[in-house]
Amino acid sequence: MYNPRINWQLIEATRYVSIWFDESLSLFIHQWSNHNQTMGVNFEVFIENAQVVAKYQVMLQPKTVIIDVTGLNITFGSEIQQWTGLHIGEAMHAAGSEYLVLIKSKDIFTQISIEQLLEEAKEPQFQLRFFNTLTQALNWLDV
Repeated sequence: MYNPRINWQLIEATRYVSIWFDESLSLFIHQWSNHNQTMGVNFEVFIENAQVVAKYQVMLQPKTVIIDVTGLNITFGSEIQQWTGLHIGEAMHAAGSEYLVLIKSKDIFTQISIEQLLEEAKEPQFQLRFFNTLTQALNWLDV
């Protein structure tokens, strides 16, 4: 995640998600990994981690949010898609975030599930973009 123009500060790290922020660029990233799909069996664990992310997003009010799911390998059912879609939308709205950038999962089923989940969250107030790598996303953001 090295980039000399970004001053990442680690905000919190759990077993499943690491949250980073650069205040000067108003850039917030959460990187997900589910360690052998443990989280996929217990969606309460996912919800707990998603609530931690939402809390910091609302508190820090970043202009840009990057969700890196390259290390994620689970499929979200419709119930969790709806729950997450609602809460991502609420956090984006409460934080006043303008851009939501997703770094795609390497697993096609996970990626399709996440794209459906993010469509639930999409509101006219923010742009949603997908990239294969963090480098591509940062280039698009011009950082």
